[in-house]
This record gives sequence, C-alpha cells and structure tokens, in this order.
Amino acid sequence: MGTSVGSWRGKSKDIGAQRDMTIDKKDGVVNICEMKFSINEYAITKDYATKLRNKVGVYKASANTKSAVHLIMVTTYGLKKNAYSNALVHNEITMNDLLVDIT
Repeated sequence: MGTSVGSWRGKSKDIGAQRDMTIDKKDGVVNICEMKFSINEYAITKDYATKLRNKVGVYKASANTKSAVHLIMVTTYGLKKNAYSNALVHNEITMNDLLVDIT
C-alpha cells in the first residue's frame, strides 16, 4: 500500500497526544493533520505552538519513524500568519479546499 490514512493516539514519557488525521505516505513523509474550527482565521498562539511541538515530538518518539513529519492545519477560514504558524506549519487546507462546486 502506498499511503495509510487514519487518526492517531500515542504516548511518550508519560505525555499523551492525539492527531485528528495522520497520512503516512510511501515517499517517506508523514503528514499529521490538526483540524480546527473557527469563525475567523485560526491563530496559533505561543501556548498552542508548544502543544503542537509536543504532539509532533510524541508522534516521532512513539511511532519510531525515520520519515519526515509535516504539520498540516485544516481550518474553516484559513490560518492567520504569524511567527508560530510560519515556523510550524508546512501546509494548510481550508473549508473551500474541501468543498467542491458540482453545479
């Protein structure tokens, strides 16, 4: 199989974490998706950035992977650009990216 998709929960050194969706691709890249609903652009705060770093670290440790790990944010109206989003997020997906106009 070339790609595996699913949710994920793990634990490393008594720190637990979960991911809304994990996409493990045969090309050596694991995309971990964090999904957030907001009525505006979603802003990553300093505290949330720390949680995201911890979640990525727990995933790497518990999955024992040598793959590159990319963080994808899935949001309703996009991600507010700031130092935290620039440093952590590899890509973003919005509600408009997911909805297809079939008319």
